[in-house]
Amino acid sequence: MEAERENQFLEEKRPPTLKNLCILTFIACSAMFLMTLFSIPAIFKSDVQKMEDIGKIKSFSPVLADKLESQMMDTSYKPRLLIKTALDLVLLICSFSGAWMMWNLRRNGFFVYACAEILTNFTGLAMGSINPVSAADSVPESMRGAFIGFYIFVIMLDPLFIYLYWRQLRFMKV
Repeated sequence: MEAERENQFLEEKRPPTLKNLCILTFIACSAMFLMTLFSIPAIFKSDVQKMEDIGKIKSFSPVLADKLESQMMDTSYKPRLLIKTALDLVLLICSFSGAWMMWNLRRNGFFVYACAEILTNFTGLAMGSINPVSAADSVPESMRGAFIGFYIFVIMLDPLFIYLYWRQLRFMKV
């Protein structure tokens, strides 16, 4: 009965903008978590399977295929990708947890969420698995503008959401 009363109290106090932001975050974190989990088997592909995949890519982007081949056939590729995947999963859990705390009107959730989202943008760079400049160079010319636009859009979502959550801090308690 007490939990039900607290839930009703939180529902009445939670502003619609915060509610919508949290729901979008829950959906995005859950989807990214599942996609990351489903990508794990690809890490353990044999060299033959990797070369088959690279051969398929060569038909539309030889430059990308060459870069992928040099990256994927490197002996440090699998350990780096495993560490990056583990970090991504931990940071997704932190983002989700921060949003959950904000859903419950806890101000600390904002700081957990913001730190996790900021760090997420650097895991690929830190592990040496993502270089956006060389990735854009390897995309076919006709798709380069769309690739760069999408990359900028994704990067801008984090600061936008952090800003929108920051605007909701006045409704949260310590």
